[in-house]
Amino acid sequence: MRKLTLLLFLLFTSLYAQAQAVFEPFEKHDKVKAVVVNKKMFDLMSKIKVDPNDTNAQNYLTLIKNLDYLRVLTTVDAPTAKLLVVTTNDYLSKNPLQEITNALNNGKLVKVYVKNTKNSDLIAELLMLIEDQQSANNITVMTLSGNFSLKSLSALTDKMDLPGSEAINNLSK
Repeated sequence: MRKLTLLLFLLFTSLYAQAQAVFEPFEKHDKVKAVVVNKKMFDLMSKIKVDPNDTNAQNYLTLIKNLDYLRVLTTVDAPTAKLLVVTTNDYLSKNPLQEITNALNNGKLVKVYVKNTKNSDLIAELLMLIEDQQSANNITVMTLSGNFSLKSLSALTDKMDLPGSEAINNLSK
């Protein structure tokens, strides 16, 4: 039993590290706007004081405590956009993420993929690909890891003004 637990831990750790490594080169790419928030920053954000009677703020803080990593990559450069989409599709073909929506929202095709935790109500990893239908060069990829629900994620996307917030809000209803 102990060996099985260790094996599962190593498997999930390696998958998490692989997701980080695949998209990491885009963070320093001169044609990509990148926002990266790691566990340490989420820990610092969770220490802010909020009104104890504000349930939205309390839910937001609870979510932040359960997040490990957020990466948002955006480009409008055609070759970089193509490479980002190819990299995303390659990552999805090699990792067990399930597509939960594929919707056209305000001229943008939003695809959301998740990997659930053992408790299938919670998400361990989310990947969102947003393709602008008016400009094929305008691509956004967001990856998020931790232990969270779609409902709590809508609070994060709203508060941090993240891309795809409308699609996430629609899913969490």
